[in-house]
Amino acid sequence: MTLAIALLSAALGMGAQQPDAVGWLPVLQVRAVSSTPEGSRVGVAGQWKIVKDGDPLAMTFLAGPTLCRMGVGSGDSGLPPDAGTSRVMWVVTGNWLGEQAGRQQMRITSKFLRLGGRESSASTTQTLSLRDGDEVTLDAVSEPVDSGCNVHTVTFNARLAMQPATPALAQTTYAADLWLIHDGPFNAQMRDHLIVNVNGMTSVPFMFKPLSFSLPQADPRQGNISASISLSGTLRGRARPDGLVDVDLETNPLVYGITSPASAPPLTSMLRKTLTLKPGETTAVEFPPPSSGVSSVPVGPDKVNGQFTGMEASSPDGLVHVANGVLVVDTSRFFKGHKTQLLITLKRLQ
Repeated sequence: MTLAIALLSAALGMGAQQPDAVGWLPVLQVRAVSSTPEGSRVGVAGQWKIVKDGDPLAMTFLAGPTLCRMGVGSGDSGLPPDAGTSRVMWVVTGNWLGEQAGRQQMRITSKFLRLGGRESSASTTQTLSLRDGDEVTLDAVSEPVDSGCNVHTVTFNARLAMQPATPALAQTTYAADLWLIHDGPFNAQMRDHLIVNVNGMTSVPFMFKPLSFSLPQADPRQGNISASISLSGTLRGRARPDGLVDVDLETNPLVYGITSPASAPPLTSMLRKTLTLKPGETTAVEFPPPSSGVSSVPVGPDKVNGQFTGMEASSPDGLVHVANGVLVVDTSRFFKGHKTQLLITLKRLQ
């Protein structure tokens, strides 16, 4: 799903910012995540503040004599004198390469200096492109479980987080006035309205009521199945020192589809876009209909003596087709000419 963005009032510049220019600092959290029979937990972690011309990333994690005893230090500092005798010593270094389209670019090298109590030299270098909330796995180590330690595996991962430079930025709250607007080729305008309060620390969920459309009849088993436009997601608004707001908008990718009372919507990864908005102005985010593709849903068996009969049926216009107990809708043709927008207006509350 492609998102198109337009400002309905004054235009705003949306050029790339230096990490320390907008009041929210990108921080790379490097974490040792321990896996146990009761689940996973973050054992120890270190933070690297990404600042222009700042220090490079340099951390050392060590474990010994078991994976239940983990420690972390910055570079060679903060490590015990006997660190060189640890069973596991893992080092990560890196440099910031710049920011592009809201993503922090960095080159990271990780390696085990000691593994299982033995010297090691294998290393891995990779270039990462991360935005707020993104998480990647860098390395992992496993040790036998014994009576004194139930940690079998430790995974080293990196997660990017945006942190406020001042408490005031974190506490700034906005009312987000949201309108879902739909214009179709044959029907009157349809709309739904929501208001949610957002700030820079948490992502707030929103969900509009589905906009439903009757389908051409192809089979009696269709029942209450309808074509639909469904939009849900999350919002977060990070106040900037210049008065603008960076809004992280995440939405479900399958906006256009079909709705059945007997089936749940599929689980899919969210689409994310960062918008730079001015409070009091309205921004439209467009959701174009699909240019190709179909949607399908089970409608129940078409059986004789326990076997599918292979009977097929189609609506006169060919938009709906039923075969082997599955209803298929040509959503690209059905929604051709439809226009769907999300209108966002922010009002500062505190």
